[in-house]
Amino acid sequence: MLFRSGRLSRGLLPAAFFLILSFAFLFTAAQQSWGGFSYYYDQILWVLWTVCAPLSVLLIVQILRVTEIPRLAYFNLLLLVPIAYYFAFTYAKSFGGCLTLKSCEGLMEWLDVFGLIIGAISLLTIWVKRDLIDGVRLRKNGRERYWLIIALIAMNIILLLTALVSFNDIIDADIQKSIRVLMGIAFTYVASTSLFRIYPYAVYIKPRDKSDKNHLSDKDIGVAMGVEMLLYRDKAYQEQSYNRAKMAKELGVAESTLSKIVNLYFEKSVPLLLNELRVDEAKVLLQQTDVDIATLSEEVGFNSLASFNRVFKEITGFAPGRFRELAVKK
Repeated sequence: MLFRSGRLSRGLLPAAFFLILSFAFLFTAAQQSWGGFSYYYDQILWVLWTVCAPLSVLLIVQILRVTEIPRLAYFNLLLLVPIAYYFAFTYAKSFGGCLTLKSCEGLMEWLDVFGLIIGAISLLTIWVKRDLIDGVRLRKNGRERYWLIIALIAMNIILLLTALVSFNDIIDADIQKSIRVLMGIAFTYVASTSLFRIYPYAVYIKPRDKSDKNHLSDKDIGVAMGVEMLLYRDKAYQEQSYNRAKMAKELGVAESTLSKIVNLYFEKSVPLLLNELRVDEAKVLLQQTDVDIATLSEEVGFNSLASFNRVFKEITGFAPGRFRELAVKK
């Protein structure tokens, strides 16, 4: 997956998620054999399973926009785990009188409580993104991303409910462990098949006529096909800061050379090509989702609402809000 993702940064977060999940499986399966070696074993196991919820949110955000890693604000969710650990120890110390981690028998009960809170916050964060999740299904090659997100959400809901009923002694700890392992295996199967379809997407190849060949060398055509892969496979235009300079750097050519090739091959400038792709995607989202226009403009790659409104009207002849009204009437 790391090799297929195009850039190392795109594959790090999914790889980290599955690494943590695999350690959670390992420590759960080996608890009877290894649990006696360390007093902290249950606490380590709690950290591994609890951090999966915030990591799920980060992974969903990246799946929504494969070309970018999530914004720094989303990574703050990971801080909930050490914060929850601190408060669990504080409450256990206050109510149980424990002085150290080794003598704090009530710690795990408080950790379970705060683990439920972290899971609930993570699901709430995903709920806020529900419009974008619905919208991703409508995008080209978006069905795999959509069902992978649904699988992630389902896994977190089931794990959260399992922890809740276990906390209330409705099921015992062994059944909870079994459910965790079964859910993890099922999700791993779904995710592994989906991620390899997401990385990479199907490549769109623009048909070339003879006039292109007369003006472009084989090397130039290779660069043009690289542009196609960046835009139609990787959807690099969804990155707000993506421009001609970044594209030229990724393809290893001068900006002037890139401009010449794009003008001949696509018969338009680089900025126009990027903006047309962004507007095409925005039109689909405007017609088939209720995502607010400000959020939508960011998701398709514009760095400000003002520039989105201006470019959208230049290309379509309508303001985004008016375009949505007309689409609804139809």
